[in-house]
Amino acid sequence: MTTSLACLFLFLLFQAPQSLAQEPMKSLNPEEAKSEIIRVGEKIRSAEVEAIPLQSHGRVKPFASFAREVILYLTGKYSYSGLDSIQTYLALTFSESGAYAPVINIRDPDLRVKLGFTKEDRHVSLQQLSASPLEDLSKPLFEKEEKNPRSLSPDDKKITEVQQQFWLLREIITGGNLRQAAILDAGSGGAAHAEGAGVLMDRVGGYLEALKRNDSGSASRAAIEWAASAKTQNMPELFRDQLPRIDTELLYLKLRPFLWSGLLYFLLGLAFLVGLIKSKWKKAAVTAIAGGMFLQLAGFGMRVYITGFAPVTNMYGTMIWMSFGVVIFGLILFLLYQQPAALGLLLVGSGLTLLLTESIPLILSPDMDPIVAVLRNNFWLTIHVLTISISYAAFTIAMLLGNAALVLVLLNKLPQELLKQFPHIAYRAIQLGVFLLTTGIILGGWWADYSWGRFWGWDPKETWALIADIGFLAILHARY
Repeated sequence: MTTSLACLFLFLLFQAPQSLAQEPMKSLNPEEAKSEIIRVGEKIRSAEVEAIPLQSHGRVKPFASFAREVILYLTGKYSYSGLDSIQTYLALTFSESGAYAPVINIRDPDLRVKLGFTKEDRHVSLQQLSASPLEDLSKPLFEKEEKNPRSLSPDDKKITEVQQQFWLLREIITGGNLRQAAILDAGSGGAAHAEGAGVLMDRVGGYLEALKRNDSGSASRAAIEWAASAKTQNMPELFRDQLPRIDTELLYLKLRPFLWSGLLYFLLGLAFLVGLIKSKWKKAAVTAIAGGMFLQLAGFGMRVYITGFAPVTNMYGTMIWMSFGVVIFGLILFLLYQQPAALGLLLVGSGLTLLLTESIPLILSPDMDPIVAVLRNNFWLTIHVLTISISYAAFTIAMLLGNAALVLVLLNKLPQELLKQFPHIAYRAIQLGVFLLTTGIILGGWWADYSWGRFWGWDPKETWALIADIGFLAILHARY
């Protein structure tokens, strides 16, 4: 009897509302709907559910990470008008105003006009998009993509992205998105699975109902029951192994180690450049730099523990690793040449790299989802990718010093001492970069031979890595 009631509840909660976007209970203008979402969202206690395990993109992650990724994709930010991502996600799920709130961020101004909005309409609602020509524009593009995945132009992809945002928001409003993420054993089937899923969804439904009634006490109790059911439900062994990492992921999200280390590097760099770091303060400054490096190492450690792989599996990881290399090599060069202006410049460059990387998550995604199968070899991923990407740090040092010297020469403000030291330090940095890049290329060929049975295949990555290496070798030899 309990199972039957749970299944009925599931149907009513997750299936019946599927027409909500088309036939909502009441009509609101976008601003009214936004105000309503904010009103109900402010009452949600995110901390009560942030650690609940959900599945997405092939791994288990805390609700906090899941909601951040979803809300970022929809709105372009991790928050929405003062609400955090969990508050926004849940408010959209149970509020009748979700279909009318201007949530979907259309990134391209020209596409906004094409869909019937103004260039200033950065965010639109589900209801507004449903009345636009979006479906007519996107349908032939999806058919085209199905025949040839590489056939879409950049403008085509912008249209399909908005359509995917539309579908995602509709799934959130109907509850289907949360249901799919909450059940960690969706593929097993059977009566036991159905009963377990029914109990879990009953807990989820009880929590959402308590939120809808604005009953904070009941919501807190329902959140505890949901969390308990989520962690004890049937799930694949892979997901079971990932559960202990959820607390670490939450800590990582709250600490934001790369943001704070970037800010610290930037401020210390400015202090070196303007001459605030005197001889007696150099040891303290180096200690502070070591503190920033410790923050980065802690961030790397947490990402490695969460993902199980080296922290260079995407462009975000490459950028934070490269900035770490700039600081390490910069300190070594400082100890060798005692040139505070050079160290200050490198710290500013590393800090700005980290701050920029943290500020554009839509471009440089910090997600920690599983990597493609060909990269799932921790030994080769670590020694090849870490080596070749740390070479970028050495080349970045040469770039920063070279451009700074060039600008100061053009302004006739480069002291004679720096005119001699900057090119010499840049030359040493290029030597280091060439050594690391060459080593990385050889290791990459070794990995290719291990994976595909051939050392070199002249694919674009191999070819351009070799071209870059030869180019820097030419610079080194051209000096003499």
